[in-house]
Amino acid sequence: MTDEQRTKIDRILDKYKSGTCSAEELAWLNDFYLRVEQNSDLPSDLDLVTDLIDLQRRIGTNSAKQNSGRLSWWKLTSIAAAAVLCISLGLFFWFKKDPKAIQKESLQIAKEILPGKNRAILILDGSENIAINGEHDSLISLNGQLHYGNGQTINTKDQIRQITLKTPNAGQFEAILPDGTKAWLNAASSISYPSEFSEDKREVQLTGEVFLAVAKDSRKPFVVETSKQQIQVLGTSFNVQAYENQKYQYTTLQEGSLKIIGSTGQGSKILKPGQQAVVSDQHVISVQEVPLETISSWKDGVYVVQDLTLAEFGVQLARWYDIEVDMGRHKDKKLSAMIPRDVPLATVLEAITLNTQINFKVKERRVSTVD
Repeated sequence: MTDEQRTKIDRILDKYKSGTCSAEELAWLNDFYLRVEQNSDLPSDLDLVTDLIDLQRRIGTNSAKQNSGRLSWWKLTSIAAAAVLCISLGLFFWFKKDPKAIQKESLQIAKEILPGKNRAILILDGSENIAINGEHDSLISLNGQLHYGNGQTINTKDQIRQITLKTPNAGQFEAILPDGTKAWLNAASSISYPSEFSEDKREVQLTGEVFLAVAKDSRKPFVVETSKQQIQVLGTSFNVQAYENQKYQYTTLQEGSLKIIGSTGQGSKILKPGQQAVVSDQHVISVQEVPLETISSWKDGVYVVQDLTLAEFGVQLARWYDIEVDMGRHKDKKLSAMIPRDVPLATVLEAITLNTQINFKVKERRVSTVD
């Protein structure tokens, strides 16, 4: 074998692996192997054999299975010929695209996956359901009556006692409670409260993620209950993340002060601004410092991510875009970025790629990494 032939073979093998090999080049390689079938002086890089076997398996051509540990040259050439056929049918590069090519194609799909918007379900006294779509952005409870943010009154059958506001995946909503407290609900979240608070206490129950700016009233403590904790406050702003499918619940204080009590009543913590209480499944409470800018950024329309794993951020994307996300072997890689929440999914994936050099593929509403 001449040096020129060896160089050409090595070059075609490299192009094959990167998904840029042309039909003519692969056909030349096929013919060359036919002519030198008995020649033992072939390039040492024979990963092509494995690649072609895999390609053959994918297209359902199983006639070239090995009966011994060694692949004969005539089998190699038949597999190569099958690969040429795949190219002519336009299938070859589908099987052997490089990660960037896969991502480029997937981004066209991701452009059609839009972010969440203002929408919720209003549940009155546990029975009457009212769907609230994008034309409204907030719910106001005032003097036992309900209004949308534009002042429109919500007509109900009877006098309301208990109100539950619930957002689906790809939904968000704002509520003003009877005492003037403001609540911002992230996707897949809920808050329940009475149409009028009692004279001595203000109690709400929530799931998912809710940011609260509590109206001050020293005579009426404000109490938030989740499945793992109780939060007591007089007047402050804070974020609660209490999704039922998460191992931990997080309460993060922006301003003021508040007290965290485990639901078993065995321990409590006082938070200062910039601190986050983490409550485990065992109702153990720990406290850590977090950057203030990350606490409420989601309600202001931007993700401020600092040292979050891709798996953790993927969970947020799954809720907001109503998709499935699998970060694969990259799940523990850390991400720090500022990413708008009001953009198509494609923009978010491009931002992550720019930050991490990880490429993605999108099939229908499922996002995964390209290894």
